[in-house]
Amino acid sequence: MVNRIWQHHFGEGIVRTPSDFGRNGDRPSHPELLDWLAVRFVESGWDIKAMHRLMLTSHTYRQSAENPATDPDNRLFSRFQRRRLEAEAIRDGILHLSGRLNPAVGGPSVFPPLPDDLADFARYGRTGGLMWEPNESDADARRRSVYIFQRRSLPLPMMAAFDALVFSESCERRSSTTTPLQALSMLNGSLIHEESEHLARRIAREAGPDRSSQVRRAFEIVLNRPPNPGELDKFASFTGPLDALCRVLLNSNEFVYVE
Repeated sequence: MVNRIWQHHFGEGIVRTPSDFGRNGDRPSHPELLDWLAVRFVESGWDIKAMHRLMLTSHTYRQSAENPATDPDNRLFSRFQRRRLEAEAIRDGILHLSGRLNPAVGGPSVFPPLPDDLADFARYGRTGGLMWEPNESDADARRRSVYIFQRRSLPLPMMAAFDALVFSESCERRSSTTTPLQALSMLNGSLIHEESEHLARRIAREAGPDRSSQVRRAFEIVLNRPPNPGELDKFASFTGPLDALCRVLLNSNEFVYVE
């Protein structure tokens, strides 16, 4: 269990075959650390939250990703490995920043709207049966991604582009690919366009009409930091609509990757 929690935060487990600790599996890079974490986990009363806190406040997690490449495969955890957010976290993050994420807990699965080119096929399927009926309530469609109904033959395109789980097979570790479809989804997808408009309204409401103030607030909301002078000058001179600026920030590596 602690190996899987470590893998979630660091991209690779102390044992890189999380479903196989046997003879044919990979050997732990730090066996003493793995044993120590396991003992701490038991002594804490199997407290998963305590393990998250322990790992996230460690010096290992807080290392720079720019350390010299003396450990090319990062087997010794000599630097922090850049890690892209999961598909669910990207979608939930976008909705959270726009202020429209529905945090309701529990209840039935939800059916968010699909792209226009899939909507008719998804609604009736090849045999004419009902496959995907979007929620009548817009708020239900904006619930957390963990509540999205999972149909093996019809994954949400954006989620599939970012390596969401394939529910027809077991998965011990998520793949993390980089493809043109990801950029297309984040630039042209209906979700990003709709939520960028709402994010722009939030920024205008909180920062007022001054473009420099809007840029500062946009950086604070999306990237959790103020813009540096060069970024402020470049973005403040941008004459396009504010929602276009929001799409640029949401497409940045700084938003999509944990570094």
